[in-house]
Amino acid sequence: MTLNNVILAGGSPVNLTAHYAGDGTFAPSDSTPVSITVNKENSSLQVGIVTFDSSRRITNTNATSFAYGSPYILRFDILKSTGTCQLLNTPPSTSGCAFDATGTVTVTDNGSPLDEGTFHVNAEGSGEDQPIQLPPGTHNLSAAYSGDNSYNAPAAASALPLTVSKATTNTQVLPSPSSITTSTSVTLTATIHTQSNGAAPTGTVQFLNGSTPISGTVTYTGQSGAQSATGFATLTATLTTTLSVLPVAPTPRGPLPFAPLLILACVSVILAFLTLKLSQNKRRGYVYASLLLLTALAAGIAGCSGGSSGPKTIPISAQYSGDTNYSSSSGSTTVTKQ
Repeated sequence: MTLNNVILAGGSPVNLTAHYAGDGTFAPSDSTPVSITVNKENSSLQVGIVTFDSSRRITNTNATSFAYGSPYILRFDILKSTGTCQLLNTPPSTSGCAFDATGTVTVTDNGSPLDEGTFHVNAEGSGEDQPIQLPPGTHNLSAAYSGDNSYNAPAAASALPLTVSKATTNTQVLPSPSSITTSTSVTLTATIHTQSNGAAPTGTVQFLNGSTPISGTVTYTGQSGAQSATGFATLTATLTTTLSVLPVAPTPRGPLPFAPLLILACVSVILAFLTLKLSQNKRRGYVYASLLLLTALAAGIAGCSGGSSGPKTIPISAQYSGDTNYSSSSGSTTVTKQ
């Protein structure tokens, strides 16, 4: 009888014997022990950041840059001396995977232990650090495999340089109520939205009436990704205040605002003299001329004033400063003042 593809663990010598159970004719028997020593196999450590999209589909198995709080894990696999091991690829390649490896993997970040620091290799010869949350900045990860009875530890640790960027934010501003009178106060609420599952955003929010900062005490409520119902970190800033319509510089109607009025006045004077000359009744001519002149002046004044007494629109904006984990952003809205 021949047994093929027998895998023996490395390490100390192993004594192998063959046992025959016997049958109705022959009695059971055992072979003479044979001592076999299995030498350790060289190994290597494959380590990388695996990133995902919002649907938890793998987007990269060896990412070197990603945003703070985005979905990712740190994964490592023990490899044999030959073959390839790409379990997360489609289709996977497993000829070089050391599925029988045991031991531990130690990981450092910029020289300091990362999270637990030491991770046990699982029954598939691999392992993960999750959840993992690296702050924005440059990280130099180093991972080393301890080896076991079957595999030698790699000669050098695996290096993994990473860049973590700040998470982007989106600011939404809502007034309550959206229409006010002179004596009515309004509550302005700015919500800082993120796509991060990390810590709650900090920083400050500045509300503005047009380009003028609005004074007052702003209150803040932050939620981390773990606290939020959506799984994304948020920051809410609230300010209750009264608003006024700030004066706006008039829009120029031409290079010289008084030119149309001057032209209109000259034309009205000429018409007045023509009316006076053509009129047989001078008194009636004077009246016509005066009426024309007054009408022209009134029209000019009305055209230059351009005033309106209707509702006013107040432009409101909010500027979020950002912090060490999150980028700055701004949003805007309007409030109607009756």
